[in-house]
Amino acid sequence: MFEKRFWFASDPFGESLLIISPETENSTNYEIEFKDSEGRVINNVKATVEPRSTVCFELDPFLGGLGFESGIRHGTLTVRGDHESGILVRLGSKDQISMLGELSVIRGENSGFFPLRLSSERSHLLVAVNLSENPVSIKGRLFIDSRSPDASFDIPPFASRCLSIESAFKEVLESHAGLGHLRFLVKGRSNVGFLVIESLVSMDEEESTTVWGS
Repeated sequence: MFEKRFWFASDPFGESLLIISPETENSTNYEIEFKDSEGRVINNVKATVEPRSTVCFELDPFLGGLGFESGIRHGTLTVRGDHESGILVRLGSKDQISMLGELSVIRGENSGFFPLRLSSERSHLLVAVNLSENPVSIKGRLFIDSRSPDASFDIPPFASRCLSIESAFKEVLESHAGLGHLRFLVKGRSNVGFLVIESLVSMDEEESTTVWGS
């Protein structure tokens, strides 16, 4: 039995698709559990996938009751199966398709970081998911030029939170741009999954979205 966890988003931020491809010569049984951003289970689905095949599940039909957090309808899904499988979440926005793997996991009382290119044309969203049954506190510190402001937020058990980097560090970023990095510390014994979403608006106002950290 294996278990993998993913973050997903729904309309109006984007539409998500779950892609499963078994890595075995046998049929594989799966259980897919959906949680909203507060960590509540909103659906549970079972499926069987034949060997040497790939199946795609549109997530929206399973997301009844999914609410907003930070202006986005989002949550997490956990896939459990008999055999190891290739699994991705396809996130589609207006102009861009991104493939999301499993969340990058930071163990409790450890830290991690993401490099960032900060400018007026770019915006960044930090996604953090509490993978444990205990509340957790996250402290993020942005390093750019000689400045290092910080911001903290709490996440309930099994919940997910989205943090706009540009809003959280608005005072600094109004006068600073360029290469920097975000360092964060997990306070407590919970494991936390992370990813960063970057949106870039070009001169002709077309928007592209990149997701990494997964």
